[in-house]
Amino acid sequence: MDIHLLERLKDIVRSAGTTVRSAQDAAMGIREKSSHVDLVTLYDPMVQEFLRSRLMTLLPEAGFLGEEDATHDIAGRRQLFIVDPIDGTMNFIRGLHHSSISVALAVDGVVTHAVVYNPYYDEMFSAQRGKGAWLNGQRLHVTQHAVHDSLVLFGSAIYYRETIPETLRFVEALLPNCLDFRRGGSAALDCCYVAVGRADLFFECKLCPWDYAAGGLIVTEAVKKKRILLPSKAHSALTSCISSPWAWIFWMQTLWALASLARFSATTRSSWALALRSTFRRGATTSFCRMR
Repeated sequence: MDIHLLERLKDIVRSAGTTVRSAQDAAMGIREKSSHVDLVTLYDPMVQEFLRSRLMTLLPEAGFLGEEDATHDIAGRRQLFIVDPIDGTMNFIRGLHHSSISVALAVDGVVTHAVVYNPYYDEMFSAQRGKGAWLNGQRLHVTQHAVHDSLVLFGSAIYYRETIPETLRFVEALLPNCLDFRRGGSAALDCCYVAVGRADLFFECKLCPWDYAAGGLIVTEAVKKKRILLPSKAHSALTSCISSPWAWIFWMQTLWALASLARFSATTRSSWALALRSTFRRGATTSFCRMR
């Protein structure tokens, strides 16, 4: 594979960012997808088609999995681009300048290259598996803060209303035991903010591959000892919100201290699993290894 592939991906994503950054009428042409809170603008498919054109020119044999596609024809593809053209659409519509373009390349089910770009601040997060993660060329390392010194980012998975009670229970359990919470509205950027040390943990009850494929590799490569922690089974009400294969918790260190909180049962504490590598095989997004 081209040793300059990551730089080529960054160039393509940066070009796409020009469209996002220069949009003056983001609130025009909005339509609903699955519900009144799941919105798409004229720019989402526009940016995605630009990315598809450029990425498929780069690797014509690759498949393409984009958020805005109604169907996904990816069977039999060894290489797969996983793309969110505008992660944080509501932020984009409201002019909050906290949205990103997320592009990951998976080879044989393993994400190998990742780019997440915030065009408003020209922040280019990138990673290559086994090589490290960077922000505008500077190497990234996560923090080493204990739970009570941690700033927590979270997503509300607002498209999936059934997850709201579990999300709130997790917030209620953790908020008294950490510094504070923040909700940014872009899972890709949240992952990157953990990678760069602006926050210490990110969780969301339900995510799709394009939400975290790139950010997941970036935060993983920023951890000296890779620790992406998930529960293997839903043993309690809290566990249920993060037991889905689409649900992710990212931390720099360990969640054993978090699991000791009073709201977590003994069975929950014994069920935390360490995901050693992110994958993408027929909807299975994580390889699990149960901690004994």
